[in-house]
Amino acid sequence: MYGWCKSFMQIGKEWVPVTRAETTTIRLGTLMSSATFRHPSVLAVIVAQVDQMSNGRVELGLGAGWWRREHDAMGIELPDMAERFD
Repeated sequence: MYGWCKSFMQIGKEWVPVTRAETTTIRLGTLMSSATFRHPSVLAVIVAQVDQMSNGRVELGLGAGWWRREHDAMGIELPDMAERFD
């Protein structure tokens, strides 16, 4: 069910240190990222690391995913709604 993509979690480690160096109050995060892009345990670790690097300024927008084309483009199966919310 979970796949791999170059989403916020992939690039976060690159732009958070730069943003952190230049600001002290800007909140850092995504508008919305699909929960199907990463396994929940991997996602939790990555978000926790970025949050630590930014002194607690990460805000994670997480959803069940809905756009089949996006999943097809990344080679990730899009499960039915019941499985995504399970």
